[in-house]
Amino acid sequence: MLKRLKTGEVAGVIMHKIDRSARNLKDWAELGQLIDQGVEVHFSNETVDLNSRGGRLSADIQAVVAADVASQPNSIPITPQRRRRAARTRLAQRTNAVVARILKDLKLSAAGFQIGKPLGISGRNNRAAVTQLLNTEINSYAGIGSGSRNNLTAKQSEDVFGQLDNLGDVLLNKIRLTLSGEKDAKSKRHS
Repeated sequence: MLKRLKTGEVAGVIMHKIDRSARNLKDWAELGQLIDQGVEVHFSNETVDLNSRGGRLSADIQAVVAADVASQPNSIPITPQRRRRAARTRLAQRTNAVVARILKDLKLSAAGFQIGKPLGISGRNNRAAVTQLLNTEINSYAGIGSGSRNNLTAKQSEDVFGQLDNLGDVLLNKIRLTLSGEKDAKSKRHS
C-alpha cells in the first residue's frame, strides 16, 4: 500500500481504523510523510482530520498505542490441568534440591545411613530418609495424608512450593536436634 502511495499510482487510501493501519511506527511515520505531501488518508470508522494539528496528534497517539499493543506477545492461556501438573513437577524437583541442601548442611553423604535409624526410618539411606521426612512435612503443611499429593490443586502446590525452603529449614533443625541428642546419648554410654 505504501509503495503505491509513494509512486503516485493511487491518490489516497481509506482504511478501516487507525489502530489497524499502524501496527508499527515506521509505517505510520511514512504514512505521515505522505499525508504531508498531499496524499488523502481517511478512516471509515474514525472521524479524524489528519490535516489539522489536533487530528494528527489524536491519530499519532492512537497509532503509538496500537504499535505498543501489537509489539506485546499474547499470553497463551494455560489449562488448569497443565498448571496443576507443572506446579506438581516444580514441587517435586524443588523437593529434591531441598533434600540435597539439607544433606549438605548436615555434611552427610546421600548414601550414608546416619539419619534413618535415629528418626525411626530403618533401612533407608540418608537421601531416602530425608526425602520421606520432608514429604511428611509437606503433607502436614498442606493438610493432606500420605499418598494424597496428586489431589492438591495448582494453588496448593504453588503455596507449598513457596514454603518449601522454610519447611526444609524446620526439618534440618529437627534432624540436627535428633542427631545431637543421639551423640549425647552415645557419649554418656561410653563414659
